[in-house]
Amino acid sequence: MQTITLLVACVLIAAVSCLQWTTKAPMIFKRSDMLAVTINGRLYVAGGCTRDQSTTGGNCAATNTLEYYTPSSNTWTQGASMTVPRFRHVAINQGNNMWVIGGRDASDNLIYSSEYYNTQTNTWTTGPSLPADTATSDGYAYNIGNIIYIAGGYSQNYNVSASVLSLDTSAATPAWTLTNIKLATPRGDLGATVIKGNVYVYGGFSFDFTQPLKTVEVLRNGSNQFTAVPNMSTARGDAAEAAVGDRLYVIGGETIEDGTDGHNHTLTIAQVESFDTTTNTWRSEPNIPDSRMRYGGNAIGNTIYVVGGQRRNTISETSFVVENTVFALDTSSASSAQAATISLLAIIVCLILNF
Repeated sequence: MQTITLLVACVLIAAVSCLQWTTKAPMIFKRSDMLAVTINGRLYVAGGCTRDQSTTGGNCAATNTLEYYTPSSNTWTQGASMTVPRFRHVAINQGNNMWVIGGRDASDNLIYSSEYYNTQTNTWTTGPSLPADTATSDGYAYNIGNIIYIAGGYSQNYNVSASVLSLDTSAATPAWTLTNIKLATPRGDLGATVIKGNVYVYGGFSFDFTQPLKTVEVLRNGSNQFTAVPNMSTARGDAAEAAVGDRLYVIGGETIEDGTDGHNHTLTIAQVESFDTTTNTWRSEPNIPDSRMRYGGNAIGNTIYVVGGQRRNTISETSFVVENTVFALDTSSASSAQAATISLLAIIVCLILNF
């Protein structure tokens, strides 16, 4: 019996998942308030803030630089710069192109222009401008086929939006259109992704900027109405996200804490959780090595990458520090560990039955 006990212990130890974040080569530039886009096995980042920001607001230095990451060589390469420096914009892949849309300038004014980067020719082309009456910053873009959508965000005066705009990039003269689709909850600083034609939207802030959201909603394929699915365990805004298979990963972000000075304080978090879209259930994942918010995340194959962003771990820190660090999580090791666990548990059962 003692032998079996030792075998069981060894099996259980061996079955523990080795899933963990690793550190990759840093970006060329420190930046936050941007997104990361994957195209043809590379990760592209453009724009954002390059200067630490005071906890009292402001002080952003918007950039127009672009760089991309090649996983096989673990290197970053600088590409052609955008025509317009911007931050708090949306970005999305469309074929070989990276679209960068809207955002704000260094004076916190909305930017209406869009432009797209051809990853094959290293050139930028001007796209159609957002309508002035429906433009937002801090929304989130997703695409279905040739159509780019922008959901939610904030107006010039930070009024929260539930609207969804669309752009048919295959049209002879593409133009932004206000759709009849509405988010169930107006929100900015949100995240969104498409999995098997279904659009998942999560987190962010709504009318109360002192409390981030944990609510999640989905636009089912063929529907024009967002409906609720189970909440995240952690309320958060400005998180990074990535989709791998049927699973949505939500990584880090910001929360709000009350200080002893009677004020609300924004803090960054490191918690990671994932949503299984086939079972509508959430589970905890390994935390990122250091907390982050207002940064980019995406997946290349089974590996998730999160890049840059801002860090403020304690209320005593007086600024949001802008980073160029890059963390990666190989999710395939989780699947391997699960398969190994099942096999090893079967061995345990056989040992017990034959003892």
